[in-house]
Amino acid sequence: MREAFQAWIGQQPYRASTKNTIWYDAGRIERSYGDLDEAYDRDKFAALLAELKYSKEDERASRANPSKLEIDGDIYSGLASYRAKLTYYSRFRESEAQASRPLNQAELENLKRRFLQLFPDFESLGFQAERGGYWDGERAYKEDVLAGAREILAREGASAEEVGRDFLALIQRPPANFVGWRAFDNIKDAGAEASRAVAAAIGEMLTSEDEVTSLAATCAATIHPLIMGGTLGNPAYGNVRTLVTTVLAFARPHEAIAVKTRFMQRWARKLTGRRILKTGVMTRGEYEEVLAFAEALGKVMREQWGWTPRDLWDVQGFLWATSEWDLNQVAEEHRDDEEPASTETDGPIGLSPTNLILHGPPGTGKMSNGVQSGPPIGAE
Repeated sequence: MREAFQAWIGQQPYRASTKNTIWYDAGRIERSYGDLDEAYDRDKFAALLAELKYSKEDERASRANPSKLEIDGDIYSGLASYRAKLTYYSRFRESEAQASRPLNQAELENLKRRFLQLFPDFESLGFQAERGGYWDGERAYKEDVLAGAREILAREGASAEEVGRDFLALIQRPPANFVGWRAFDNIKDAGAEASRAVAAAIGEMLTSEDEVTSLAATCAATIHPLIMGGTLGNPAYGNVRTLVTTVLAFARPHEAIAVKTRFMQRWARKLTGRRILKTGVMTRGEYEEVLAFAEALGKVMREQWGWTPRDLWDVQGFLWATSEWDLNQVAEEHRDDEEPASTETDGPIGLSPTNLILHGPPGTGKMSNGVQSGPPIGAE
């Protein structure tokens, strides 16, 4: 096992026990299946992940362990954990690739300068302070949602559908709108059965121990066909991508980042010179690229600027606050995307001037003073 992987693990914001487990389990996989770099270079672990696949249906049928790895006890959880370790290795490899494509230093300095102009007290306060411009405009309302997420996940005995339903309600609750109203309308319009299935898919993602990139890709692939009826057969790739990554980021803020498709694409182009999101249902590899980009930016913050972001919401908050987009520019560029960028929202309603606040189209009744009308998806 390469020492560079161990060094990468050491840089991640996980508990020491988690870091040790990642290293140990990856080593066990390599001893059983051969060099991980060779397997990654061959097909990005596709064949190996397929061999380690073990579904709930397999568990219910009491099927035998299909892998070479010895597992005492719960085969389903054991193989899910090993698949997660492979995905960590994929993220490590993507981070190496990102390191060969360094972020645009001039553009980084421009963004840093704009951020400090927006929040002039940040240099003395930093990300950790629970006061000041950044806290008031970008962080405090997210802390409320993060607290709600922890409460939902701490409940015992809740079904996957109940967890997903409660998360859907949580991210629609004022003062913040993280996902555009069209995504929730798509779910409602798809019908009650599809809405329940969407909630269950989200709940299964949030309660799984698997690694975030594979979880997000699986959930997106499950949800997208479910809501096609609500979109009159039109694709909703961006809406689904934003929905899935947002709920995941609130459940696992140190590991996942919320993706607003158009804005993330623009930030990536400005800082890396290339697109990292494709038109289609989000894949594991695509989300790995997004996380590698976010991790590279977080590394600049820590090592070059001496900043200490709490989690990936602070990385997202930095990018969001420094975005130069406005509603006119979004509307003009709408023709280049599969969905109106104005459906992508962030920020507390009526609080921060740095946030793009969502107002539904006139006369639709979708929003009133920035708050969605009617009960949220999943409300009893």
